[in-house]
Amino acid sequence: MEVPLNGYYWIMSVMPIILLMVLMGKLNWGAAKAAPVTLLFGLVISVVTFKADFSVLSVELLKALWSSLSIVLVIFTALLLYEVSKEAATFKTLYRLVHQVAPNELIRILLIGVCFASFLQGFTGFGVPVLVTAPLLLQMGLAPYWAVIVPLLGHSWGGTYGTFALAWKTMLDQLNVQDASFSASAAGYAALFLGLFLVVSQIYIVFSYGKWKAIKKGTPALLVLALTLGGGQLILAEPYPELAAFLPSALSIVALVLLSKTPLYNQEWAIQNSKIKKDSQMGGLLQEERKKEKEKKSHIFQAFLPYILVILFSLPVIMFPPLNDWMSPFTFGPGFKETKTALGFTNPSISQYSPLSIFKHASFFLFLSSFLSFLYYKRTDAFIGKKYFTRKMSRAAQKSLFPATAIMSLIGIARVMTGTGQTIILAEGMANVLKGSYVYIAPLVGMIGSFLTGGNMSSNILFGNFQYYTAEIIGLNPASVMGAQTAAGALGMLIAPSVIVVATATIGLSGKEGKIIMKLVPFVLIMALMMGVLLAFLN
Repeated sequence: MEVPLNGYYWIMSVMPIILLMVLMGKLNWGAAKAAPVTLLFGLVISVVTFKADFSVLSVELLKALWSSLSIVLVIFTALLLYEVSKEAATFKTLYRLVHQVAPNELIRILLIGVCFASFLQGFTGFGVPVLVTAPLLLQMGLAPYWAVIVPLLGHSWGGTYGTFALAWKTMLDQLNVQDASFSASAAGYAALFLGLFLVVSQIYIVFSYGKWKAIKKGTPALLVLALTLGGGQLILAEPYPELAAFLPSALSIVALVLLSKTPLYNQEWAIQNSKIKKDSQMGGLLQEERKKEKEKKSHIFQAFLPYILVILFSLPVIMFPPLNDWMSPFTFGPGFKETKTALGFTNPSISQYSPLSIFKHASFFLFLSSFLSFLYYKRTDAFIGKKYFTRKMSRAAQKSLFPATAIMSLIGIARVMTGTGQTIILAEGMANVLKGSYVYIAPLVGMIGSFLTGGNMSSNILFGNFQYYTAEIIGLNPASVMGAQTAAGALGMLIAPSVIVVATATIGLSGKEGKIIMKLVPFVLIMALMMGVLLAFLN
């Protein structure tokens, strides 16, 4: 690469990120408005400063469009599943069930916002855990902003080994290191960093709920979650990474339910003036919509049916190699030619970019589960009219437009920055200036990648090789740095607009993503610093 690595080019590389954060955080623009403006700004910089021509930019934008399709399909089908479940009153049933098994309000929040959200992250991802649990937490009495923040904090630790370890396996594929001991060591480091993130985020949730009074009451539950989630992940990360988020999350649900039967938590208990509950300004949100809902009865099996179906469809396909291989031919990815900027940054040609296997894709499982759940609800209790499914598909499509616009623009920003060399300049500039101190900043690189693209997998693609080679040059342990990279990528999901916009679309906060991000930025920065300190200690 011949792009000059100096202060001017580094500042120009970071400008799109700064602009995006200012528009969303300071000016409170929604992601669907801020991201397209930032993309346009990034295109101008790419042409004027980084000498990218039409062929470079068009290829990168087409890559972004194709990558967006995978996520938008999940958003649409997840919203469809949400609409079907809502019509059948499954959320009310789940809420009543949780209230029955957990009379302690703090345990209910942890059960839904941490355990259930993490369980969903184990096999879905792409913002679905927050999309599903935010309405439940809203109905439980949380303020709308916190109904999004709590599951974001609760499930993001699963961003590496969730979705059946997709982000983890992608990182290893990018590195192409033929050393089993390296992957085993990196898995251990990743589980360690993620465990730290898991424990601190849950303490933050409990403290936000009721400060030290809640910490005192919730300590036994926090210890149980640390053992089941953190301990389970540590045990499974190396031998069975696909299950390292899924199984511990399922176990944590059982553990909290059993804990609720003990004298510690079997009585009604709640913090009356908790800051995360509804206040006078936001408390009325969606009240009118709830009043219009017909009272419907739905037993436990019906309430869990959509999620049971998702598991039944997804687990065999992902976990059984013969079935997985049989479906692999139904895969397509477009090819792209080699492009090169006038400054010499080259993007090699690729025959099949980001291939999409429709029958192994999360959207296929979600759509099939939605449709079969609709048929079951219609036949058993006549909840639904004949044209219901098409109406709900239309409603899900309408709700998808806002996040789709944001996601396409955000991935467009990431692709343009990557395809014109800005991403590498940004990262290498940090390494060259900081040298040995880079160890403290390495997690910040992974976090920025996830913030930009909305996913740990994309962050690992963007910065995985860079982090590995930088660690070797500086003299750090590459396995520990890669563990920090993917853990910080999971951390970045907390403030990724393309993740947050999925949840806000379902509870009436569209356009308010900036406020949620700014509430979480201090926590994310402190957490990244803690990871950096731990990484320095390990090296």
